Amino acid sequence: TVREVARMGFAFLEVPLPGTFYANNKVDIAATLRSGSQILLGRNSITKRMIDQIERFSPCLAITAYEYFTPIIAKKLGIGCISLDNQHFLTKLRCAIPRGEMISRFIYALPLKLMFSKADHYFVNSFFQFPPRDSETTDVFPPLLRKDLMDARPADGEHVFVYQTSPTFSKLIP
Repeated sequence: TVREVARMGFAFLEVPLPGTFYANNKVDIAATLRSGSQILLGRNSITKRMIDQIERFSPCLAITAYEYFTPIIAKKLGIGCISLDNQHFLTKLRCAIPRGEMISRFIYALPLKLMFSKADHYFVNSFFQFPPRDSETTDVFPPLLRKDLMDARPADGEHVFVYQTSPTFSKLIP
């Protein structure tokens, strides 16, 4: 967390991020667009503040995880930028799109392509090993899981493990 990084003596700069908002376990497109628009309207001052901070320590590489500002600033400063995330499987990997999902894929992939695809190289983690569209700029690797999770075996018991990305789907929690 940011607090842990600060306690270790590292500097950090808090930056607003365009977020994805949910309602009834679906993306709330209107709220997501509102949030993104507000951040994009203030991007010049945010970019200037970030450039001032980053220039102070002269990095040779920027690492981003599905974040808007860092790749843009890295390009402006001539710094290489790599992206580590799972979202880019839609735009950087070759995968079949199920019938009936083309509109959903387009709605998700468009902002991903326009706003979050400015890095020089992509490391995409995925449970599925789809080939990259461009192996020069994209590598695919399995999710990074702790050894104890990898060693876990399914068993009947009292608990269920659920990976939940949206806090609005309360039906998963008894």
